Amino acid sequence: RFPLPELSTRRHAVVRSLATLDRDSSVALLRSLGVKGSEADLAAAAQACGWHAKAVELLGVWLARWHDGAAGAYRLLPLPPRDADAADEERLVAGVLAALRTALSAEANDIVALATAFRQPPGEAALLDFLASAPVRHLLHDVKRRSYPAFSDRPPGWLKQQLDELVQLRLLERVGRTTDPAEGETQVIDAHPLVRRGFEDSLGPDPMAARAKAGFLRGRPDRRPPATLADARDEVELFHAYCDARLWTEADDTFAALDNPKHRLLAPAFERDLLLRFFPEGDWRRPPLWSGFGRWRSLAICHEMLGLFEEALALYRPADAPLRGDALLALGRLQPLLDQPHVGPPWQSLWQAYRAHALARAGRRDEALALVRRTVPVDIYEWVHVFECLWLLGRLDLLDVRSLLWQAPHTEDHRFARLARRRLRADWLSWVGPHTAADRRLDLDVEYRDLIEQYDLAGLPWERARCRVGFSRWLRTQGRHEEAAVLARAAADLCRRHGMAAVEPPA
Repeated sequence: RFPLPELSTRRHAVVRSLATLDRDSSVALLRSLGVKGSEADLAAAAQACGWHAKAVELLGVWLARWHDGAAGAYRLLPLPPRDADAADEERLVAGVLAALRTALSAEANDIVALATAFRQPPGEAALLDFLASAPVRHLLHDVKRRSYPAFSDRPPGWLKQQLDELVQLRLLERVGRTTDPAEGETQVIDAHPLVRRGFEDSLGPDPMAARAKAGFLRGRPDRRPPATLADARDEVELFHAYCDARLWTEADDTFAALDNPKHRLLAPAFERDLLLRFFPEGDWRRPPLWSGFGRWRSLAICHEMLGLFEEALALYRPADAPLRGDALLALGRLQPLLDQPHVGPPWQSLWQAYRAHALARAGRRDEALALVRRTVPVDIYEWVHVFECLWLLGRLDLLDVRSLLWQAPHTEDHRFARLARRRLRADWLSWVGPHTAADRRLDLDVEYRDLIEQYDLAGLPWERARCRVGFSRWLRTQGRHEEAAVLARAAADLCRRHGMAAVEPPA
């Protein structure tokens, strides 16, 4: 049910849309839920739902629970709401949901709305804690003025019984997902997307509902900096809750606590999607929703890493103009780097690395060699371009590989840096051969394949193409020309799709 633009243009992919239920399946589904009546009545009931599987299921539950299973009672359904933006299936499901909402108690309506307010389905224990929490009590009884007793004042097990009932009514679902092997299988409470939409206005548009969720998540005693994307689930939920509540400063602080996931976790698409929450409808070309937004550089780098180089160039603010070198080099626009010998602090060293790379690409070999020999890289971003310069010049013998691989004691590189050092080391070894016992133990075939896999998973087109080019060159030295040609074609295809200048190995 989601668009797949990257797959839809690929020759080897077939995209199939999910169809609605057929007549016989719809009738069988209603009968399985306890609905009684003639074949014609059952078919007419299903047709009133547009044959949509979830709508037919919910209709069957409604008829069985509140109308003694009489199929003809479908005629009591409220008319579907008129919404020009809603698809027909969404309107028909909304009609069934409206009937269910009318039949449910006020408490049950609020529980469904609260349970479906999470972007990522919560675990059952966490959801029960949330429903009984002080922020939810404040929301429901101080803000929304609910007259029923507070959830936290109910008898033990009452909330669990309510969840069981809503699962039986097919509004909520217990979904098992495998996590850490030590933990075994855990369950989350999820709901169909159309059910989520059908209950999202139960608590009204007031951002207080998001504030209640944020208050609960912020107060968890087990909060710690996430080490993986899976660990970041709760922090991301908290970030979105702050955005929904329009608490932009708090959202920005939560984002900062994720500590640069585009490089640390090699997740630029993940970080970009978070940053786009600060813009109306996720459109960075429009003024941000928060006047204090200042993470243009991070947003530009995310686009750059994802191969959206034109957008990255448009995103860089004037103060960050010296950081545009990666996008300019990828697009083959060398002139700005060739025309400007120096930039101001703190980017002088990075600019020299960019410029040496650009000079080598432009064929100005003597200038490139002179510049790269007096450039002292200080981080992996500079080392990448110093390496590219020497690689293009055919002078990797000049590379100080011990300095490239050196790491300060008691420190740990982030994932982008670790992969970059591995890639540069593999290219260096494929060029100059092993120097140490560790070099001789490294299987370059295995190493390159793993690097390609890692970069493909992260979606970094420049690194994906560049790694294939390095692997292709090494395969040719091993006499494996057919495999090398396949990799070279894949690299060329990546370059074409992302508008990158050709990444070709030196002769």
